[in-house]
Order: sequence, then structure tokens, then C-alpha cells
Amino acid sequence: MLDTLAIRGRDANLPIWRNAERASGVCQYDSAVISGNGIGAAVLAARLNRSSEFAGRVVLASGPVAESRRLINGVTLRARSIDYYAAALGCDREDVLQEMYGADWTKAITYRQRTSLCDVDEGNYSLRKVGTWMTSDNVKSDRTERAPLAYGVRNSRLAGALVSLAKRAGVIHTETEATSWDALRALAPGNRPLIVNAKPKPLADTETIWDAPNPKEFVIASQITFTENGRAAKGILNTHDAFAAFIHRDKGLDMAVLYPFQDPLSPDARYYGIFYRVAKAGSFDKAHEYEVLTDEIVGVGDALGLEAHDVNETKGAAAVPCLPWRGLQNRQKDTLDLSYIYSGGAPIITGDGMARSAVAATAGAEAILNGRNPVPEMNTALRRYRFLNWSQCRMMTHAPALTAKVIGLKPSLALAGPGLSRDFDMWAGAY
Repeated sequence: MLDTLAIRGRDANLPIWRNAERASGVCQYDSAVISGNGIGAAVLAARLNRSSEFAGRVVLASGPVAESRRLINGVTLRARSIDYYAAALGCDREDVLQEMYGADWTKAITYRQRTSLCDVDEGNYSLRKVGTWMTSDNVKSDRTERAPLAYGVRNSRLAGALVSLAKRAGVIHTETEATSWDALRALAPGNRPLIVNAKPKPLADTETIWDAPNPKEFVIASQITFTENGRAAKGILNTHDAFAAFIHRDKGLDMAVLYPFQDPLSPDARYYGIFYRVAKAGSFDKAHEYEVLTDEIVGVGDALGLEAHDVNETKGAAAVPCLPWRGLQNRQKDTLDLSYIYSGGAPIITGDGMARSAVAATAGAEAILNGRNPVPEMNTALRRYRFLNWSQCRMMTHAPALTAKVIGLKPSLALAGPGLSRDFDMWAGAY
């Protein structure tokens, strides 16, 4: 069974890792009510519930997780994320994987990530030189060789698994929506409750203390599932390979990732893929971008020997606002704004959302238990993830032609910087 200290790594600077032992601060709360049923909500609830201060007095106030085949929200699960889930729940990594996938999760594993620039000529997609930018081999001496880098999982499947595990560990799930501070407070099983908003939108009828700035950029994306019947014949991807593709168009850089994938609701799907771009607010036609990005992910998949699978049932498309890169604050009075604060600046583009939510929830929980303000601790813990997002975002928006040229000529060199994130424990687990 894991705890927070057992998963200590280089990706985040957590309060408990800086001190190794509990600080002398006194926790201000005796219970918690969390609006939401997503990944961050489940991790925060599970970690608080494992403490003597909160045991049996943590409430998830939200309806049941709605599962469907559609790929809504992120699908790339960095393996490092599972460390945080297991530590919050006080279980083993394998317990989390089994709850997500069943007895065999191996089809969803990524061990190597490849990349290439893609040319598009009248609807025909061709890959230039293909390189490898990250593997699970040749790791630092204090880490395990051949550890999974990532898994592909539908976001709602992961959230459903984590909520189920949290409930079995003692977290109370009301399965009732509560959208205001007063409604959440009424559900508290203690006299000094912590109120948490783990949803993107502010609570209703709750006093605003900080006006968040309007987004200046959006990430536009479309994602679908694939079968892999032609993968081996193409000879580009081996079993357990992921792929990052780039297309230079309209003064920007479109990026795709395709990962091994496993889903009980889509048993024939073996990969999922997403294409996305960053655009200034008010500068794009959303319907047009969805159509182009969908065509691109289908075209690149075909070049890799992957066949688009049940697109009408699995496709998810969205334009998601970019938030500030640093210093995020609680927007409402007496409310921990979990979902807002665990933003990485630009969403989607580095596939770290499932990790960031867990890192922030863990940092917040440890700070709360130590009698500290969780907000600066959450911001501190996310610095490395946000920097990687910022770097990639600017690569896609400020120098797309130069970036595309370098990727086309030397793909492994072009992604060498992001590839270093493996050594910072931002992909494989810390063991």
C-alpha cells in the first residue's frame, strides 16, 4: 500500500516532501464537502478521508459519473498519475488499474513515443522522417527500466473508477447535485467544514472575491478511437508505441497524439487519437476547426495503419479556454477552487490533465492537514507542469514554421526538450 512519501519524485514540490514529517500546524477543518465527481475531487476526498481529522466526514456532493463511449475531456493517462491516485487511496497501483480496466490492462500501455511532421496534399497524408522522442529504457539509475509511460483511458471511466474506490475507502457520495455554498455547507457532517469547488464553473449564489481574467486563447481539439488492423503492415508503430504528429497550416501548428487505448464500452478500439491547435479568442470558426481537426486525425491514423472506429459514437470535440500561467487564486469566498487552480495554462496540449489534477489535490490535501493555505502550495506543486505547457504552447503559436522545419528534418532532436520530462518523473511512475 502506498502513501504520499512512498511516491516521492521530481515532478512536483509537495509540502510533505519538503518537510518529510507533518508540520506543527493545526488543521482548521473537521470535515469536507466537495462539489464534483472528477479526478481531482476523488483524489482530494480520498486523501483527506485517510487522515484522523477527516475520517468518515468527507462528502462528494455530485451526481454519479456519467459514462458513455464519447471521448469527453482527456484520454492520455500518464503513468505517474497512478502513483498519486494509489497514495491518496492507500492502495497499490495495481488496485487502481484493475478498477479502471479489469484484470488485464496491458493493451493500454505505452512504452515508446515516436514523432514526425505530416504533409497534407489534397487530402492525402504522408509522414516525413519518423523519430523516437521518449522510451521507457535507459532511465536514471534510481528508476525502474521498462516501466509504462502512459495508458489510454476514457476520462469518465477513470473518474468512475476513482470515485468507486474512494467510496469503498469511506468517502460519502451523496449523488445529489449541490451548486451553491449554502447547499454544500448543509451537507457537511462537521462544524468546521472545508468547502471545495471541483468543477470548472463558479458556484451559484456565492460571493466573488477575485475576478478571473477572460481567456485570450483557446485550445481547439477533436478526438476519436481507432482499431489497429493495419498497424503492423505499415511498420511505423510497434505494439505499445504512441505517436505525436504535427501539421503546419494557417500560420499555426496542429499537433496530434495517438496512444494505445482500452475501454470496456469500445472493446474493439485499440488506439485513441486527438488533433489540436491553439488559437486567439475570437479568431476562429469553431465548426470549421472541428471538421479540419477531425479530418487530420483520421488522415494521420490512416498513415499509421489505424482505422477510425465508430466516429459518430466516440468523437469528442471542444474549444477549451486557456487560463493564466501562474498565481491562480480562489474565485469565491470561503471556497477552495480546486478545478480552477489545477489549470496548466493551456489545457490538452501536453496530455497532463489527469496528472495535474492529482498533483494539485495531493498538494492541497497535505497543506490543509498541516494547517497551511493550500492555494500557494498547489501553485508551487504545478510549476514544472505549467512550464512544460507554456513552452509547448509557444512552440505551436510563436514559431510554427521554424518548429515544423526542425521536426521535419530532425524529429528526435526537435522533441528532445519535452522528452526530458521523463527524467523528471512526469511520465512513468516514481519507482
